[in-house]
Amino acid sequence: DSPTADKEIHNEPELLSQTQQPELPSKGRLAIICSVFALSLFLTSLDQTIVSTAIPSIASHFDSLSQVTWIPGAYFLTQSGFLLVAGQVLTVFPTKTVYIASVALFEVGSLICAVSQSMNLLIFGRAIAGLGASGISPAVTAVLVEITLLEDRPMIIGLLGINLAMGIIIGPLLGGVFTDHISWRWCFYINLPLGGIAILTILFLLRVPPSQDKRQSTTWKQKLRILDIPGSLFCIGTTVCLLLALQWGGTSKRWNSPTIIALLSLLGVLVPGLAFCEWKRGMHAILPFAMLRRRSQIGATFQAFFIGLGLFVGVYYIPLWYQAQGHTATRSGIDLLPYLMTTIGVAGISGAVINHFGRYWHALVISPLVFSVGSGLLSTIGPESSLAKLVGFQVICGIGIGGALQNTYLVPHAEYDKEKEHIAQGSAIVMFAQLIGGLLGISVAGALFENQLARYLHLLVPDLSPETAAALHQSVSVIFTLPDEVRRATIEAYVQSLDKVFLIGVPVGFLASVSGMYVILKFLFGVCAECFEGFVGIIMSRRCLRLTSPYKHSVLIVMRSWRTLVI
Repeated sequence: DSPTADKEIHNEPELLSQTQQPELPSKGRLAIICSVFALSLFLTSLDQTIVSTAIPSIASHFDSLSQVTWIPGAYFLTQSGFLLVAGQVLTVFPTKTVYIASVALFEVGSLICAVSQSMNLLIFGRAIAGLGASGISPAVTAVLVEITLLEDRPMIIGLLGINLAMGIIIGPLLGGVFTDHISWRWCFYINLPLGGIAILTILFLLRVPPSQDKRQSTTWKQKLRILDIPGSLFCIGTTVCLLLALQWGGTSKRWNSPTIIALLSLLGVLVPGLAFCEWKRGMHAILPFAMLRRRSQIGATFQAFFIGLGLFVGVYYIPLWYQAQGHTATRSGIDLLPYLMTTIGVAGISGAVINHFGRYWHALVISPLVFSVGSGLLSTIGPESSLAKLVGFQVICGIGIGGALQNTYLVPHAEYDKEKEHIAQGSAIVMFAQLIGGLLGISVAGALFENQLARYLHLLVPDLSPETAAALHQSVSVIFTLPDEVRRATIEAYVQSLDKVFLIGVPVGFLASVSGMYVILKFLFGVCAECFEGFVGIIMSRRCLRLTSPYKHSVLIVMRSWRTLVI
């Protein structure tokens, strides 16, 4: 696979839209199907954050404060743990069947949560919902491959990404409304009618063209043999150990506690076991080494990891800055809108631009650098910074994240355009990396914030009692119970600590850009096979140069050198 994977390095950028075209649905039917896909993706992302404002009420209802971290944790564990498994299942079973089964499983989990009479049952329901959510996004990707052309997907993927981000944004606000005015159970009831609409619409409206691959020709026994069950178990175990260590380490448990040491030790055994198992399975592995050796897959996976890390650091710690200034939790969520709305808007705009020009490489390289600049600017804000600065710096960060967030998902579509059976699996790897990056970002930022806050409290408020210092680490609202002079110094300590957290985005954006450079430049479609990209994205052709440029020979030499560097 490796020589084939990199054959484009010395050739012209490949035009990818000239492959065999599938039988396509009408525009109206496609619009309805994509709307339903957007709805189901919205629900999966909504479930990630809607419980954040409902957790206090749920804990009080069940009188079980010690278990509240498992309400979001159980969902994330199964969603990330089974994401790669879902990608491989889609190489064996029909995409429509996998999508409907995933949404149905998500619905069952939501119903269990909505009617639960104990915290344990609620956590179990969250785990089931996460299991269903793990299959929805890869299944949507796989269906799109079967019913759309490659050149039409950037716009569709951009619009679907907007809905994913919208779910994350609206979640805390909607959860607060339900909790305050109806019941926290409606955080889960809301999924039932909307998910039901998605299942019925796809069941009767989606007509997937007959596939020529193994999904149609293999028996159930052969399908189960193809599935990498040992690799799936290793992958799930590795993911669970990693996420539990990240969730508990430095918060509920010390990093040198026996539990964390045991998890990390087990991780050290599972990772080599997973690698050996995948090497033996070859292309039937859940993580095929042949795919992981391909340049574009490597670049997209690492970029998704770093973009996810940067995105979640902002989502979790920009509101904390506002809360340290006296804003309520709901108000701080509204204050985050410039960052999130810019991310959403740029994701949609970049999808439209790529859909028009057929070029995505520049967005992968340039956008993360914009995020680095925005993160550096955010790290300069202080207690007296103006609102214009705060909003402006958030907008810059949003432009950087939005330009790359969804476009990493285009890479597997372009890379495997002639091997469509690998697109769902390649996309699942990218999604998995982005999710793990986000969770790692929260953990790293949390550890850095705790250390910096302890340092600045000691420097700026040396007379603070240990009990008050411990309370400040647990809740930002403690600031406003302190005397005026102490409060001002404590706010300064919070702001200085958060500035160090925002600096994480500077190297993260740079590393994401370097990862994007590693992706092979491919044209989704083109006006002329001789056209290629030059500096600052100016599109030129030999024909145009021949007619207009007296220095055509020198210009062509420079641009050929640039093309060799980036392709």
